Amino acid sequence: MNTTEKIQTYLNDPKIVSVNTVDAHSDHKYFESLAEFSEGEMKLRQSLNGKWKIHYAQNTNQVLKDFYKTEFDETDLNFINVPGHLELQGFGSPQYVNTQYPWDGKEFLRPPQVPQESNAVASYVKHFTLNDALKDKKVFISFQGVATSIFVWVNGNFVGYSEDSFTPSEFEISDYLVEGDNKLAVAVYRYSTASWLEDQDFWRLYGIFRDVYLYAIPKVHVQDLFVKGDYDYQTKAGQLDIDLKTVGDYEDKKIKYVLSDHEGIVTEGDASVNADGELYVSLEDLQIKPWSAESPKLYNLTLHVLDDGQVVEVVP
Repeated sequence: MNTTEKIQTYLNDPKIVSVNTVDAHSDHKYFESLAEFSEGEMKLRQSLNGKWKIHYAQNTNQVLKDFYKTEFDETDLNFINVPGHLELQGFGSPQYVNTQYPWDGKEFLRPPQVPQESNAVASYVKHFTLNDALKDKKVFISFQGVATSIFVWVNGNFVGYSEDSFTPSEFEISDYLVEGDNKLAVAVYRYSTASWLEDQDFWRLYGIFRDVYLYAIPKVHVQDLFVKGDYDYQTKAGQLDIDLKTVGDYEDKKIKYVLSDHEGIVTEGDASVNADGELYVSLEDLQIKPWSAESPKLYNLTLHVLDDGQVVEVVP
């Protein structure tokens, strides 16, 4: 299947909502060491926000072919700020839609048909050099918000597809990176079969409208984290449930947990992850003070991933 056939298949098949995307997970900071944590700078994340190159086509018949290839001549491309909506930077016009669909009155469609005459395409290009902190690790790219459907290439290689407009779309790109200059290409289509599910009362604005960044993960990484706190006003005791999942080399690894406030440590301990890299800990009878508007008491939970006693990741 060539590139054109692949694009049309993904856009028009309601059963295809993503290709090669990373499973949804919690969005939390993490650091490789206690020293890095104390500095507060997350070195394993690299922003790609800023000036990007762009070609804007009114419909799929005018789309810029082969723009994702490394040898493509980018001389005639325009520029755009990312993140930012296309229409607010001179590419297309804002459209307000209430109960009708944005293509009503222009094309007669029935679900799951996709508009052709008005399916504008924005072809984005961004060149980057990988930061030293991300090298020799698994590297991912995160699009925090893109409307509506995106196709992603790195150095001419197809990476994946997604049509989650208002939730992050992430892909692993480790195998496609090279030393020095890397070319990221993104095709953003205004409509796909998913557009039938976005019939809300709001302004229709498209493009890469939220942050784009690269991130790498340590050899063992807390990928998904859910923390739930509770307080019993009868016993005046608190409870904290920690539910997490690790990825990578998690065998025989431990998680140290530290609950503290401005006065010091409230409780701490450690537990081993199971054979699936998961951990669940319930801390009960915690002597804490409840939060209120009059007395906004706050506590910090910090997790340390331990490999033979050595800290290999810190999650605040």
